[in-house]
Amino acid sequence: VDVGFVDPNWPDWEVPVSPLINEIRRERRIEITMEGEDRWFDLIRWKAGRLLEGRKTQLGAYNPEKGAYHEIWPGFVREWDDKLYFRPIPTQDLTLNPNLHQNPGWE
Repeated sequence: VDVGFVDPNWPDWEVPVSPLINEIRRERRIEITMEGEDRWFDLIRWKAGRLLEGRKTQLGAYNPEKGAYHEIWPGFVREWDDKLYFRPIPTQDLTLNPNLHQNPGWE
């Protein structure tokens, strides 16, 4: 299916996707705005955690009087760690079942 255009503002996904999937993801992002953690799980499912490193994810509300965004944490740089694609297995579960191994990065 051809969506009829390619938006230059679509993110550069780690795993390339078609224009149709880009449009579906854009629409989903709009629909789940302000709905809690759903966006986080989408980014994990799509292996798109690196999108959180962008400077725009750290800006607050736009102040038209100053012509700029309010920077919530000045000087803070957010860096993505691939281990966040998986949650750590609780220590108690590892103790109860010796066949389990901790997820990568959480050792």
